[in-house]
Amino acid sequence: MDNSLLTFNKNGSDSRLRPYLTGVTEHDTKTLATITLYTGTYQPLAAKTDIDPLSDENNYMVEGVSIEATPQSDNKPSNTIPQLTEAQKNSYYGIFNNFSLLQVSESKDQITKLHQNFGSSWNLFFFGSTPSIYTFRGIFLDTFEYPYYQEFMTMYDKYLMGRKCVEHGYKMKLAYDGKIVSGYLLNIQTVLSNDTPYSKSFSFTMIITSEEFVRNNAYRQVSGKIIQSDLNYNRLDNRHRIVDQYSALFGEQPPEEA
Repeated sequence: MDNSLLTFNKNGSDSRLRPYLTGVTEHDTKTLATITLYTGTYQPLAAKTDIDPLSDENNYMVEGVSIEATPQSDNKPSNTIPQLTEAQKNSYYGIFNNFSLLQVSESKDQITKLHQNFGSSWNLFFFGSTPSIYTFRGIFLDTFEYPYYQEFMTMYDKYLMGRKCVEHGYKMKLAYDGKIVSGYLLNIQTVLSNDTPYSKSFSFTMIITSEEFVRNNAYRQVSGKIIQSDLNYNRLDNRHRIVDQYSALFGEQPPEEA
């Protein structure tokens, strides 16, 4: 292989066939891992950057995320985040950012049937996808000032577990790392250790019903110049890379789309 394919061109454009980590920029989406309970149906809204989380009731919604409607009871308000109360003692909104997310394992699988014939031939049948189940791991603070472990576990038993969400007519979204997923919590495990008296580690799994990315991605022209614009929301475009690689391999431009 021509070594020129593994280096930068003199004009600075990338002609390599593999990704690189020199001079890259971290995504500008500074996501605070948050679980939101809600009722009703929200329409997609434009992405916002300058928001007041205490006054803008829709600040947690971003373009590209829509929630399908489900029948709600007559006495349950729609399009709202519930206020969770108990015996007029506690007032707690259905927004949970009281956990520190350290690791996410995302699993996607398909339903398949492999049929082996006589000899070396075989047939493979696809029957759709199995439910996606993601595993989230992290820590809860557990101090006098920040009783987040107690908060989350109490609300899990009363509202957050999948069964309780269904009983109360709530839906759930979890935002993390420039992504918002919808689904239901299946279980949770916590570990208490004397080595970490101010925190408790946790692991919970969530069955995923839908997911959307909420990112602004860099867009490059064929010349290699990066275009930064608000119009690049969730944009994925590999033309600049393919054109450079095709030209380096074959000395000509790739054919245009018919």
